[in-house]
Amino acid sequence: MLDPASIALGFLLGLGAASAAWLAWRPNPVPVPAPVPEPEPKPEPEPKPNPEPQPEPEPKPEPEPEPASPPTRKPPPELSLVAYQCPQCGAAVAIPDRGASVHCSYCDVAIRVEGQPATSSPSPGPTSSRRSKEDSPFLPPREATLTEREFGRFQVAILRQAIHSAPREAMRWLPLDERRAGLFLLRVVEEETRDRRPACEESVLAGLAAATEQSLRERADPGLAAKAALKALESSGAAGLLEAFVAVFDAEKSRVVTFNAGCKSSLVLCSIEEARQIDVTRDGGLLKRLDLRGKQDAFANGRTLELAADDAVVVTSAGFVGGGRGWAYGQRSAYQTLRKVWPGKSPAELVIALKDGFWADRERASHRAEPPTGDLLVVAVNVRSNLELTGDLAVEVPETKSLETKRFDVALVAHKDAFVDLRALPESKHVLVWLEGLSPEENAKRGAVFADAAFEVMNRVAGNHDRAMDGGRQGVANADLGETPARALVLYLDDVHGKLAFFLRGWGVGFGLMPRGERGGNLQQFGEGGHAWPKPGGRLVLPGELPFDRTIKNLKDLAGAWSGGKASALYATCLDHEADASSAAFLGSLMRAARTDAAEAPLGGLAAITCKQVD
Repeated sequence: MLDPASIALGFLLGLGAASAAWLAWRPNPVPVPAPVPEPEPKPEPEPKPNPEPQPEPEPKPEPEPEPASPPTRKPPPELSLVAYQCPQCGAAVAIPDRGASVHCSYCDVAIRVEGQPATSSPSPGPTSSRRSKEDSPFLPPREATLTEREFGRFQVAILRQAIHSAPREAMRWLPLDERRAGLFLLRVVEEETRDRRPACEESVLAGLAAATEQSLRERADPGLAAKAALKALESSGAAGLLEAFVAVFDAEKSRVVTFNAGCKSSLVLCSIEEARQIDVTRDGGLLKRLDLRGKQDAFANGRTLELAADDAVVVTSAGFVGGGRGWAYGQRSAYQTLRKVWPGKSPAELVIALKDGFWADRERASHRAEPPTGDLLVVAVNVRSNLELTGDLAVEVPETKSLETKRFDVALVAHKDAFVDLRALPESKHVLVWLEGLSPEENAKRGAVFADAAFEVMNRVAGNHDRAMDGGRQGVANADLGETPARALVLYLDDVHGKLAFFLRGWGVGFGLMPRGERGGNLQQFGEGGHAWPKPGGRLVLPGELPFDRTIKNLKDLAGAWSGGKASALYATCLDHEADASSAAFLGSLMRAARTDAAEAPLGGLAAITCKQVD
């Protein structure tokens, strides 16, 4: 048992340990700062006496704000140095009042000024802050001059806008005779680089233009005219290379022949058949003096362009298309504008739209501050059809005679006294004999002999009945037609294989018309006839006495051999030949078209053979 002293000692030791633990746990007290005594208030100063009032100074007038300056544009050249020019011949003309019409004292063409003066042109709007003064668009110093004229089937508009004080190129529209006109663009450049700089004096350009004009009047050949210009450049002793575009427009044939040396995209054909704009001229490169020696291929003309009704031809100068600098320097503008406004616009509307589009696109271009490399010339030519020129006149045509086999539908323009006989051959084949040009009695008598001889030859060998030319020659000999004016046809029709074979005497050799979607040709021509395999819907046309310039084989050849070319009514009828279901209906349309193009066109001997759809 513990004694009281031990118990007391233990109690004291425990109490001390508890006190020490409590002191260790208790937080440290936060000292409270002593209050800061407030400062004693300072005595207020005595008020000072008010000073005597002074007169108020007069207010200074505030400076008026300067008006904001409009966007700076590159100033045009001096107007007094850049004259109005005749669009056709390029001569300087004086136009007293804007909008007034005057006549050129050199070529006597009527001229008017198109648009507003350049000095009062409205601002295009605020420019970007990034543009400096040097980047402001160039303004033309003069507005454009415009002339319109009719040249046969061609409606022509010529627009010229002077840019530089001295001419840098020779550009002229030149009527040659009643049916032909020439156009040439000539420029002499320093070297064959992307930036072709003009390098020629005005007197030298005048000599080049005179030589070109003389050659065109004498020969009407674009390549030879360019050669004459190059000779003139060599004779002048001036340095540089020749850039030349020459064209001859033929209103009677509705065609244009071109020569292009260094003028890329100068001519654009708006083709109604292709339904698009086409660059159809081949750029042969700049002409050098060395081209005058050796081979003359450098002066070969480009291909002849046959122009259809409602086609448009647009020719632009080097200043418009950038002088060879590329697509962004005017070529793109021309194509984009033509896509918007063609077809349906007159030539004047086309050239004005092209000019306006050119300047609008230039304001957004990186080269906007530069002046064009030369003056602007834009020529637009619209093509009118023969029907538009003559009007829809009533045309009388003879009646047709129709014959038919299982596969073929035949229509003839036969004289009332003609001998016509259709006979059957073995194996679903037939032979048609037609003779006329003699008296009624002789036609009947000799026609029978002619038919018998041809039938005998073609029926002689089984499986070889397509000997139409052999049969025709034998018929001419047996009927003694050698010295007579008789005209004859022997036509073989094969309903099994779809073949046609024919012999002709006194009439033109036929041509083929393809059905839609077919390409190429299936006609073989010989001196006295030929063979054909028309597809269903296709036709063989025997032209009889129609006055073609040459033997034709297809629709493309027809455009170059008939008056009016692709703009003729005859071409339009053949192009849309499937509009007539039967041969008789088509032959009637063909005769009316021929008489629309040529009122006295002979129609004897015409025939059409249509291949029918056979199930």
